[in-house]
Amino acid sequence: DKALLFITILKALGIEAYPALVNTKETKLLVERSPAVNLFDHVIVTLDFNGERLWLDPTLNYQQGRLEQIFQPDYSYALVVKSGEIALTPMVSKQPNSYINTEENYVISESVEQAVSYQVVSEYLGNTAQAKYSQIEQDGIKKLSQDYEAYYQRTYPKLTATSAVDVTTDLLSGILTLTENY
Repeated sequence: DKALLFITILKALGIEAYPALVNTKETKLLVERSPAVNLFDHVIVTLDFNGERLWLDPTLNYQQGRLEQIFQPDYSYALVVKSGEIALTPMVSKQPNSYINTEENYVISESVEQAVSYQVVSEYLGNTAQAKYSQIEQDGIKKLSQDYEAYYQRTYPKLTATSAVDVTTDLLSGILTLTENY
């Protein structure tokens, strides 16, 4: 239903889009199977954007960023429901669309009595960002901050957070950044 609604909205905007049948479990093995209607368990949407084929799943939550950077799971192959399409289409992605990058910074004062400052900056893109957005919506920033503090206290028992986790999103790149300060 969401794929059909999305295609209808795109067509109203003058953008040609089509449903694409995928198998979320078989993925790469799908091409080795004999053709059958029951091989597909999910419908996504495909469209051409600036000469490049894009695959979009309107059922995924928390997608942010530019169109060409939106995360799409790698289902390997899709059957595009369009006149003239008679074979599976490879779902090739030219750029990584999901990652986590974490940087830890320590500031150690010359004074023995002054506490060490510790900052963790984590960047999330794609499905890792979607999962983090979901966690934040479900648990809230306060619980997320408490959970992170408890996690680091296993290594540094005297560690205390100096602020709640700061959450920012770069809407152009779709990168979610969490900054923790201890």
